[in-house]
Amino acid sequence: MDKAVPMSNSPLWQAHKAAGALFAPHQGRLAPRRYGPVSIEYQRLTTDAGLSDRSYVGRLRVMGKDALDLLNRLSTNDLMGLVPGSGGATILTTNKGRIIDRLVVLHMNDSVLLLTSPRTRTEVARWIDTYTFLEDARVEDATEGTAVLSVSGPNSALRLDTLMGGNLEGLPLYHWRALSVAGMPVTAVHTDPVGLPGYDLIASTEHAPRLWEHLRDSGIPPVGHAALEMVRVERGVPLQGRELTQEFNPLEAEQWDAVSFAKGCYVGQEVVARLSTYDKVQKHLVLLKVDGRGAVPPGAVVQADGQRVGSVTSAACPPRRHKTLALAYLHRSHARPGVAVEVVVDGAYRPARAARLPGGRKNHA
Repeated sequence: MDKAVPMSNSPLWQAHKAAGALFAPHQGRLAPRRYGPVSIEYQRLTTDAGLSDRSYVGRLRVMGKDALDLLNRLSTNDLMGLVPGSGGATILTTNKGRIIDRLVVLHMNDSVLLLTSPRTRTEVARWIDTYTFLEDARVEDATEGTAVLSVSGPNSALRLDTLMGGNLEGLPLYHWRALSVAGMPVTAVHTDPVGLPGYDLIASTEHAPRLWEHLRDSGIPPVGHAALEMVRVERGVPLQGRELTQEFNPLEAEQWDAVSFAKGCYVGQEVVARLSTYDKVQKHLVLLKVDGRGAVPPGAVVQADGQRVGSVTSAACPPRRHKTLALAYLHRSHARPGVAVEVVVDGAYRPARAARLPGGRKNHA
């Protein structure tokens, strides 16, 4: 289990407690696991919309006229076409092409805002600083002064448009709009942290509790990370610290949407390009459908014909399914849809079949 500390960077801690939230470790923080039955929260997420607190996500503001150019030279995707109001996903890699973090990059009017994974925000800031020489660019950690309220689900845009009149329905992924909700300024970002349509609402810590109450009172119920994790695994969304680590490269993690092969150099570019050009990717992230319902711990061995072919990184048992779903890295020989494998759990061999990640690639939470 993660060593966790209270979600001290969230101004909503007391609101969660008052709502009867049960807390459990998540991304290095004690965060609401559930407010009621997990099955009901899962249903809300997959059929309507649910409200969650993502204030643990890092927010780094990069300022200066060279900010975007610097980030473009440090990461995998082509960011130079971004204009104010737009955004994109990119990955910081080591010089060996291994994943540091997947970032959401938002071109604000006077700066660039990065949404990072909770545990990597300090590392990302240091990484940018390490490669800043004569560039006019500086990093400011904006995490503590703001909060992130997330609305996820197929009806999330409809729900928020009814409240805000912000016409979010047609907003492209990773684009943002400045809105006002009940007199409170909010930055609404189209995101997909668990593979569902969703919107991160970034507000000041002063306004966050009132914004939370306003959204909840308007009919968007809160959901905890237990239901969100079920959806994430079901939708095949990799998570930093599980599927996205320095053990893996972006192509193994199926992060093709965040990699440009047409742009110039970046840290780790030669390695990533060589893997693609010469078809040298040796393992792939897949979705496993494991027979029976029951816990499958991270690190569980996946084997075929008595030989190890991979390992599990995440697993969940969504309601109404008769199988356990797991994310796993498998050797390329067994990372094809329909290939039969076995997952070893407590000495038992549970049959499973590999499947492609739904939708090809989704985002980090």
